[in-house]
Amino acid sequence: MRIAIFAADENDAATLVPWGIRFARANHDDLLVVLGKRAKGKPKWKEIELPAEPHENPLIRTVQQGIQESLSEVPAAAPADQDPVRQESTAAGETAGEKSHSMKFRVQQINAPSPEREFTESMKNLEVGLLLVPAHEPSKSDRNETNWEQHLMRHASCETMIVRGRPPAGDQPLAILVVTTGDDETDLALLRALQLTDRQPELVSILFVSRQVEQISDDLNIETTVAERQFERLLQNIRINTQGMQKTIVIDDNLSSAIEKHCRGNPVDLVIIGTRNLKKIEKLLHASDAGQSSYALAGVREGEPLVHRLWKGLRSQIRRRVPQLQREGRIRLVEWLQTSSRFDFDFVALLSLSTLIATLGLIRNSTSVVIGAMLVAPLMTPLIGTGFALVQGNEKLIRNAIRSVYLGFALAFGLAILTSWFVPEFLIQTEILSRGAPDLLDLIVAFLSGVAAAYAMGRPNLISALPGVAIAAALVPPIATSGIGVGLWIEDLLWSEGASILSDRLDLAVGAMLLFLTNIVAIILGTAVVFWAVGIDSRVEAKPEDTRPRRIWPRYWFIACVILSILLAGLMTWRNGIHRAHERESAPQQVAPAPELPAANSIR
Repeated sequence: MRIAIFAADENDAATLVPWGIRFARANHDDLLVVLGKRAKGKPKWKEIELPAEPHENPLIRTVQQGIQESLSEVPAAAPADQDPVRQESTAAGETAGEKSHSMKFRVQQINAPSPEREFTESMKNLEVGLLLVPAHEPSKSDRNETNWEQHLMRHASCETMIVRGRPPAGDQPLAILVVTTGDDETDLALLRALQLTDRQPELVSILFVSRQVEQISDDLNIETTVAERQFERLLQNIRINTQGMQKTIVIDDNLSSAIEKHCRGNPVDLVIIGTRNLKKIEKLLHASDAGQSSYALAGVREGEPLVHRLWKGLRSQIRRRVPQLQREGRIRLVEWLQTSSRFDFDFVALLSLSTLIATLGLIRNSTSVVIGAMLVAPLMTPLIGTGFALVQGNEKLIRNAIRSVYLGFALAFGLAILTSWFVPEFLIQTEILSRGAPDLLDLIVAFLSGVAAAYAMGRPNLISALPGVAIAAALVPPIATSGIGVGLWIEDLLWSEGASILSDRLDLAVGAMLLFLTNIVAIILGTAVVFWAVGIDSRVEAKPEDTRPRRIWPRYWFIACVILSILLAGLMTWRNGIHRAHERESAPQQVAPAPELPAANSIR
């Protein structure tokens, strides 16, 4: 396993180089020191050779001093290969013959507009097992310059540790405290602690911090008892042998406060917490009294799972091949969606006319009239706006779009019922019946319609394709069909003697409603997929201490749409199966005619 350090300035190098050497010597690993330098143009990797004299570059000189302080002798680097990613320099430790002190190291510099991103993309070629990055103080300005370590902490494919503070001078063993709250990656933190202490468990302590709970009795020891049982279960699940380690339980809501109180009475050189929660690590590292602590702090998380790496690779390949929506196109699209998704007079007028046309077309069994109603209907735009808002995390747009959809549905449904009452007696014909029995193909058509609509809206030269998408989506006719079915069902209940509540007309209305719901879910899902593919992402939180996406609900809504689509597909399949079985049972039995007997005179 190779230990890697990524440093952007002298402070980073002064902090990380001693830690990198300690890890490398403890695990008999190689050490790679990568220096990031922001520069315009194509990314370039440069091999740095450390001379015997102090280097003129302050950052390289800091690395040089850190290595010299940690190793008594630093020979000149060996000749490097042509490929900067594969270059390697060698250096011996205090005693070249001692395996525990022998190590190899190399120093490289990345010149790129975004060195941390270039380094992240090159991780697979560097074969890094553990990456060390520094902890920077949060800043509201120049976020891209100051928070690159959070990018590496989140996106690096290997195990990553963010460190604040330097190790003590000299080569004496470290006293390490592993902090856990019960839901963290405690095994990993313990493993790193044992490696740094040369497998001496007596130098490692475990601090279990339990949250305070409300008193449920007068017994003041109840919280301690609960914490002890939780800690026992945690130790049973840990794969690392903790025998010989000092174990302490603290009940405190504040993790930093609990650590500080414990370290006041116990000698601690390094505090390690294992977790993938970057917010918890940042909060611990940037506590108000963190700068005055006599110990170093580190947060470590496991390497990114294979599934996550595959997903990132798939996303990268898709967005590399699909034309991305540029900034001006996004502005134009957002402005148009916000304007066209409002439930205003224009929306109401177009939807009312579309519903009336569709209802009369269905009653007359006229396909051309129904198609005309599809072209007039404005419901497609708020559905596209919903898909866009789900991907972007735009709460205002999604509220307006969903409001327009359900108010538009209520308006169209009521108009269809009223129209069915005022039209004289009519027959339920094929145009109505065809929308009362949706199947899986309708779901696929609606999904593809959403894909086509979103892609056409993102490309000004493809706007002419939207009328065809409106015809394929067919949003208003199912509402009109459902309204006709409900209107006829209500008439039967009011004026027909012996009318059943569960009638064929109600079943027709339910089937049309199911088709409309299927169209909505599939169109939103299709538009969300396309907008994600063309580069739309959820916006980022402005707070510097938390760089996670501000809108984490879009992914849950996307998953909900997928699950709902599957449920709708199953419901339609089950419903159509029942109808087919009912038709077979109600069909008259065909009795085969008896075979004719030959005439008597023809019998031989």
